[in-house]
Amino acid sequence: MSIDYSQIKTAAIREAEAFSKLLGETDKEIERWLDTTAKQENYRSIESCISYRGDPVPRFAAQAEAAFSWRSAVYAAATLLLKNPPPGISSPAQVIAMLPQPEEFGWFEVPEVDPLNQLEQMPLFAES
Repeated sequence: MSIDYSQIKTAAIREAEAFSKLLGETDKEIERWLDTTAKQENYRSIESCISYRGDPVPRFAAQAEAAFSWRSAVYAAATLLLKNPPPGISSPAQVIAMLPQPEEFGWFEVPEVDPLNQLEQMPLFAES
């Protein structure tokens, strides 16, 4: 009887495979989380939101800056975290819970002077 050593999986190989799977799943879940947050503010995706950087409408510009800063912080933190994960991390949800949250970047704040709050007063929306 001969042993096919290529079929033997050591604990280190199993751990590496599990970690590789976690990386792939976590990346997808982070992207979904970023997009879902942007969709809560009526953007199609995080990229769509960020495309409003420098927009003349204060709300759009502020949300775009917040989204840009938040996305960068999330991926920077995720990269560091996944290079040296704490013991017991085995799911994307556990990783995401440890990442910077949108509120930390002013995501849901609306500038005081915001034309979107005054739409009713604009001629296009005024009742005739």
